[in-house]
Amino acid sequence: MRVLSQGLAALAALCLTLTVSAGMPGSGSYTYSAEGDSSLGVWDVSGTFTDDAFAANLGGDYTISVDAAGKITGGGTVSLSESGINMDMNFAFSGTIKTVKGITTVQMNMKISAKGKVYYGGESYSYSVSGLFKYGLSIDPANCTMDGTISGKVSVSVMGYKETVDLGVIDFSVSLVENGMDGSWDVTVTLGNDAKGKLAVLQARVTLSNARTVDLGGKFSYRAKVDVTSLTLKGVKDFGSAGASLKLTGVGSGIDVQACSGKLFGQPIASE
Repeated sequence: MRVLSQGLAALAALCLTLTVSAGMPGSGSYTYSAEGDSSLGVWDVSGTFTDDAFAANLGGDYTISVDAAGKITGGGTVSLSESGINMDMNFAFSGTIKTVKGITTVQMNMKISAKGKVYYGGESYSYSVSGLFKYGLSIDPANCTMDGTISGKVSVSVMGYKETVDLGVIDFSVSLVENGMDGSWDVTVTLGNDAKGKLAVLQARVTLSNARTVDLGGKFSYRAKVDVTSLTLKGVKDFGSAGASLKLTGVGSGIDVQACSGKLFGQPIASE
C-alpha cells in the first residue's frame, strides 16, 4: 500500500505540473527560431555580386534572385572593349537550389548574348556572341560559402567567320557572409480571432538571416486532450511565397515547438 500511495502521489504531482503548463494558446505572437540546428538550415543565394569569378571573369555587376520555391533567376550587363571593338554583353541566370541528404546544391546556367557592328576598312560588319556557362555548386555551412566549378563555351561570329572557345573547368568560390546569409531563420506566427470569433492564424512571417521575409498563410488547431498545438503554414501566390510550407507542432500555452518540418526556398527541412 505504501508503494501504491507513493505512486499515486507522484502521479498527482505530475498531473498538477501538466495542468499548470498546459493550456490552449491565446491571441498574440509566437516565434520559433531555427538558429543553431544544421538540419533546419535554409540558404538564400540572392544578392548583387561583383566578384569576377561568378561571371567567369567577365566583370560587372549582376543580380541573382531565389524565389520561395527555390527557383533561381537573374542577370546583368557587362561592357567590354577588345581591339577597338566595344560591346555590351548581356547574360541571364536560371537554375534551382535544393537540399538532398543534407547537402544543399545550386545548379545554375548563365546564358551570354551580344550583337552589334564592327567597323573595318570603312565597312561595317555584324557580329554576335553567344555562350553558356554551367555552375555545379554546393553550400559549405561551416564557412558560409558557395563552392564548386564552372564550365562552358563561348562562340563569336564576325565577317562570316565563327570561332568557339571552350573555357574548360574553372574552380569557383564565393562568400555568402557579405550578404548576411548563415542559414539561420525564424518564423513568427500571430494568432487572433477570425470573423467567426475563433482563434486563427492572422499572420505567419519567415525571416532569414539576411533579413529577407516571406509571408505564409496558415491554419491553427489545438487538441486539448494531449495539449498539442499544430500550425500548418503554406505559401500563398499573392504573397510571392508559393511553394513554401511549414508545419510546427508544440505543447503548452506558449507553443513550445517539439517538431518542425516543411520546405523553404526549395530546401526540405525536418527537426532531428
